Amino acid sequence: MPSADDPAAIVLPRLASGTRLGRGAFGCVYQPRPVWHFPHCGVAVKAVSLRRRSAARGLAHEATLLRRAHEAGPHPHVVGLHGAFLEGEHVRLALDLAAGDLQHQLWQRRGVLGRREALDLARQTASGLRHLHAAAGVAHRDLKLENLLLFGRGGGGSGGVVGRPLLKLADLGLGIHISQLTAVQALTATERERLPADADGACREQVGSPATMAPEVRGDELCWYCPFAADAWSLGACLLALLAPRDPDEFEARAPFYPFRCADAADDEFVAYSIDCESARLSRSPPRHSPPGLGLPPGLRALPPLGSASQLDAVGARTLAAPGPISRLLDRRARLYGLSVPDPPLPKKLLALFDGLLRPDPRLRSRVSDAAVSLMQLEAEAATEHESLEAVKQARCT
Repeated sequence: MPSADDPAAIVLPRLASGTRLGRGAFGCVYQPRPVWHFPHCGVAVKAVSLRRRSAARGLAHEATLLRRAHEAGPHPHVVGLHGAFLEGEHVRLALDLAAGDLQHQLWQRRGVLGRREALDLARQTASGLRHLHAAAGVAHRDLKLENLLLFGRGGGGSGGVVGRPLLKLADLGLGIHISQLTAVQALTATERERLPADADGACREQVGSPATMAPEVRGDELCWYCPFAADAWSLGACLLALLAPRDPDEFEARAPFYPFRCADAADDEFVAYSIDCESARLSRSPPRHSPPGLGLPPGLRALPPLGSASQLDAVGARTLAAPGPISRLLDRRARLYGLSVPDPPLPKKLLALFDGLLRPDPRLRSRVSDAAVSLMQLEAEAATEHESLEAVKQARCT
């Protein structure tokens, strides 16, 4: 909260009323009237009643995490916090004013986004999440399409692409800072057996949204998990919704666009996907060597080799080219519901990225930082390919 001699102490109370933009179970969001500090009023105020003690504490916690994020350095893909204040019986946060959220955008467009636009939004999402993880030490724990806000059309100078929406991560009310985690050393061997080797800490609250919640968070029994690895799963679910969304009319029981209704045994498709992941892991396992002294029987040593080097290389190439779990998921979805697979097909690098992020075992899951780098490369390749195609079109016209 601002001190008495801070100019914000004068300005922020003037943001205590305005035009309502939306209302939820515990509070509302409104656009305040313009004041001298915000003459164009590019601010939205989130307000929660003090009577809703849990929600009010959550809003104060969100302000703390946003301050940590911005103290680590302002980032174009994390929503800006302009101030936090008490006015009347409400806790209020003054945040960047968004044009809408990504879930609503997908609804409007029936899940159909151009490949370059989807890659751009995916890159911005991963970039913002990487900043929260690496620079601020904050795990989001509720990453979903509704919490990815869009801000008009970017000018190319603030992390966005000219003419495309600027995206920012928002709603850190369920987030957690690394200092709040339980040290891995304080856990028993059984409690930490499912944690990634590089985990800095763990928590056990079952928080988030079912469609993007990681399998280890959704477990029937509260177990210890790394929230940063859980965020990686949520990122994969959001990115797959962007680049290979489900049809919103498939059936009513499913949250639209996301790959699964929930990542547990209640979702048959997730169970089938988990089996595919385990089969792929076992097929990549190194061959088991015979114990010392147990070589091949003498009669088999004289047999001809299984194949030439080129034949063995061909077998290896077919193994590497075998479709991964995400490819099989998309094919299964197309067969079950009569849907078309993504056209043009998703690049192999992108499928590998999904396979890495959406691994049910958190110990094998890719890191958000690696995903952010991969998406930058994929977007650059897509831009180069687009420019080449445009050059060919222009050459044909002339």
